[in-house]
Amino acid sequence: MFLSPASPARRILAFSEPVDMRKSFRGLIAIVQNTLEEDPLDESLYVFFNRR
Repeated sequence: MFLSPASPARRILAFSEPVDMRKSFRGLIAIVQNTLEEDPLDESLYVFFNRR
């Protein structure tokens, strides 16, 4: 799901630990579900950072 200007994010959540950006969408979804304990489809925007 991609956000458009017509559908702004309800919340913006940033994962504070470095993430391997080679992960697939499924890997990032697993972080959202298991570590952040959030629903990846709840209209929030999730931000991930690489080590650099």
